[in-house]
Amino acid sequence: MKRVWLGLFIAFMGLQVYVLYFKKEILESKIETPKPESSTAAQADQIQQMMQGGHLVESQQGKRDWELFSKKSVSYQGRNDWDLEAVEIRFYN
Repeated sequence: MKRVWLGLFIAFMGLQVYVLYFKKEILESKIETPKPESSTAAQADQIQQMMQGGHLVESQQGKRDWELFSKKSVSYQGRNDWDLEAVEIRFYN
């Protein structure tokens, strides 16, 4: 009887390893990463906002912690981030 339980336990553990490890690899291999568009003309159609001469300051208790300067900032449709060009950051004590 102990051998039956031991065999069932080993089969159950093997099934868990198969499901958790191999199925995860199969699912990850099917996920496609978005390909960046190579054409800048196609990106120009998707520009949501563009800013020249950006300046961002963060301060606490009336004292500046840091400043960020950029010559050009671009936000594209469907993205939550910005592309910055010619960035300068200044940190303060």
